[in-house]
Amino acid sequence: MKPVPIPRIEDMCKRFVSNFLSENLSSLPYDLSHAKDWKESDDKLEEVTLKILETLRYVWCNPAFRSEFVGTMNEGTYVNNIIVSLINACLFNNQFGESAFITTFERQSVASADRRGDGKVGRRPDIMFISKEDDKYYELMYAECSRIICTKQKEEDDDIKLWRECNDGLFWTQKSRRLEKEQFGIIGIQVAGCRLSLNVLIRDELEIHQYYKIHETEIPIRYSNDPSILADFIYTLLLFRNTLIVNMSLLHSVHDRRSNRNLDSSTVTSPPPNS
Repeated sequence: MKPVPIPRIEDMCKRFVSNFLSENLSSLPYDLSHAKDWKESDDKLEEVTLKILETLRYVWCNPAFRSEFVGTMNEGTYVNNIIVSLINACLFNNQFGESAFITTFERQSVASADRRGDGKVGRRPDIMFISKEDDKYYELMYAECSRIICTKQKEEDDDIKLWRECNDGLFWTQKSRRLEKEQFGIIGIQVAGCRLSLNVLIRDELEIHQYYKIHETEIPIRYSNDPSILADFIYTLLLFRNTLIVNMSLLHSVHDRRSNRNLDSSTVTSPPPNS
């Protein structure tokens, strides 16, 4: 009733396990900086781009994402089947090793809980990118997402929530790491309908947290014959990957514990204005 196992398939599984064990170590360079350049080769970026395009091909061919169904699609379906899949594709074959991972189940933010103090419950971002350094977990990216059809109120609320999460993450990181000002930052991704905003929160020379929108793009959830839309979206995801590589390198390169004096002198900016 059932065929025998195929030796070639078993050999493929053996090679996969062997390669996974040997490649699952961090190979992240030290002392990178944000210098308006790509930190990986063109060949590597092309490899990642192909992975993103493969993911989009699946999305475009999936009838569940056609225009007649988007009105009834809930946020979880949109986030897990499209947004998370594209983020994972963007981070394909990275240098982070097994100490870094994506969470997608509204896990409580450790940074937020610590900032609130007294055993209070922290915020629960839709998505986080977490890295472990010296037995401590750092939250380096937060994402807040809506349904494909997004209300203005939802967009404004998520904008404020994301800004607060990024501030919590930067404060948490500064408690144990002496990070370079105007270089290291916490990334915030906001998905409002079919728009994706890539933001970053950094600490400037005056000890003030500054929140910047790096780029904004359209998410091509359905086929478009305009290649510029697709190219801009790919550029945004590669920009996210590049920014994350530098931030992780900066985090990985420092080990000095910050003084309480410097930590207490930091100032948080006001939330981004509603638009």
